[in-house]
Amino acid sequence: MNSTDPQNVNIERLVAQILSSQPNSIAPRSLEERVLRTLRDRTALPWWRRAYSEWPSAARMGFIFASAGLVGLVLAVAAWIDLGTRAVREITWLMQPIIWGGHLIHVASTLHEALGATVHSLPLQWIYGFGVIFVACYAMFFTLSAAAYRTLFVDMPYQR
Repeated sequence: MNSTDPQNVNIERLVAQILSSQPNSIAPRSLEERVLRTLRDRTALPWWRRAYSEWPSAARMGFIFASAGLVGLVLAVAAWIDLGTRAVREITWLMQPIIWGGHLIHVASTLHEALGATVHSLPLQWIYGFGVIFVACYAMFFTLSAAAYRTLFVDMPYQR
């Protein structure tokens, strides 16, 4: 629509006239008191209880440095704890032939090698063809699902 259209201009004038003729609504006295009390309470708060953007810049910079120091401390403690668990990992590695997890890892790596050899032996055109077929099947499934949803649920009248 063009805003200079005479019909739009007439509608805008009519709406403006109707809205300007409405009386101003006055807030209830209890609402006004609650809002003013809340504003007073917020301004009376100390700076550290206010929003971070209202903190003094020195306090914000101090908070950033303290947070960075805390992150460094946590990482240092994690590295220190890791030294104690290294011995457990070495024992687990020595016992790996006995543990089922070692066998599962061996089976998974064998399957990975077999799948890699199979994929590398396929011609590139076949891989592209499988990709196109996969995308076509996905699009068909999406289309059929949307049609089924529209048929079963969208056009149903509401039951009460």
